[in-house]
Amino acid sequence: MSTAAERFSSSIPLRGMVLLLFLLLSMGVYADSVSLEDLLIRTGATLHWDPWRSTGRLSRDDTVLVFRAGDPWMVLNGEKLIVSGTIIEEQGTLIFSREAAQTIIKLFDADSELPGSYNLTTILIDPGHGGRDSGARRNWPVDGVSYTLMEKDIVLEIALRLAENLRERFPDKNVILTRNRDVYPTLEDRVTLANGVELKSREGMIYLSIHANASLNPDAEGYEVWYLPRDYRRTLVDEG
Repeated sequence: MSTAAERFSSSIPLRGMVLLLFLLLSMGVYADSVSLEDLLIRTGATLHWDPWRSTGRLSRDDTVLVFRAGDPWMVLNGEKLIVSGTIIEEQGTLIFSREAAQTIIKLFDADSELPGSYNLTTILIDPGHGGRDSGARRNWPVDGVSYTLMEKDIVLEIALRLAENLRERFPDKNVILTRNRDVYPTLEDRVTLANGVELKSREGMIYLSIHANASLNPDAEGYEVWYLPRDYRRTLVDEG
């Protein structure tokens, strides 16, 4: 004697059974999930999605969270975290389980004690060139007398004034310079000095290199700032 369930299943073709199973599973997933739009609104984050790798990057201010659909872990500002809940991709749509969404929301609303937050304690100012390396040069007439302006002198004066102002305004910060006179630290010397700064856990440092560039265009003016984006990564040692 067959049961009602057996009679029901035997009356549905195989294709219909697969479709019904998919619909039931989808209903279960969507019933206890948070949409991407809702998650972005609640966190204030921006999503960068790589469809080829099924990898996403949520970012807001100094917080960057990287995840891959189907994986039980995320990377928060370079630190791997095991996460409860799931993130899946269905036909180009990201679905966050309620547990995963709550974890992400907490990470973006977290205080400074969470992984990835740093306390800026040191500002290292690097006036470019120096000593035998003059940097850019130009003869500049003043009252009929021609003076040679050298980049190394200009950036040193700027660096000394900047360091003085920073120390007055932020007495709790460690403000140091790669040089405070007309000497030439090599690039290796500057890197060694920076790497030698003692930092405790969760302490950070800013390295500011100052230059005064030249141009063949006499109308050129203004300034430029070069920096690495937060998501910049490079491989120093190939994994064997």
